[in-house]
Amino acid sequence: MNQEIITFLTAAAPILELRGAIPLAMGVFHFSPLKAYFIAVLGNIFLIVPFLFFLQRFSEYLMHKSYHFNRFMVWVLERSQRKHMDHFHEKKWMEVALFVFVAVPLPMTGAWSGAVAAYILGVPFWRAIGVIFLGILAAGGLVTTLVSLGFMASRSVF
Repeated sequence: MNQEIITFLTAAAPILELRGAIPLAMGVFHFSPLKAYFIAVLGNIFLIVPFLFFLQRFSEYLMHKSYHFNRFMVWVLERSQRKHMDHFHEKKWMEVALFVFVAVPLPMTGAWSGAVAAYILGVPFWRAIGVIFLGILAAGGLVTTLVSLGFMASRSVF
């Protein structure tokens, strides 16, 4: 399979995302930092838009079709929003928190988790997409920088 496609699909994967795709592209495939960054960012955002769209639509559909699912989702959404609205006195802070959540490349953070968090916290669809995309850009820049610095440090040591 083409190395660019492997990088793209690795970035699209829910677990690895950018944190796995950029080191793979730069370390194994020897891509330039810029090429690795762009392919990984495109791969990471590629499935997030349809995922968030279908997450909202599918849960709304199930809430209309199943009384028990509706009760469960209402409980989850109301509880989550009630618990976290104390931390975010205004809606804009929720978006800042979502950006940081997506931008910091740690385990269990990233675009996929950010999409679920945006849905649960009630961030409007297009605003969530914009914030998640900015977070992906920032995370990609951070991972690319760290991987580049790691390669430069390893070359100077050996």
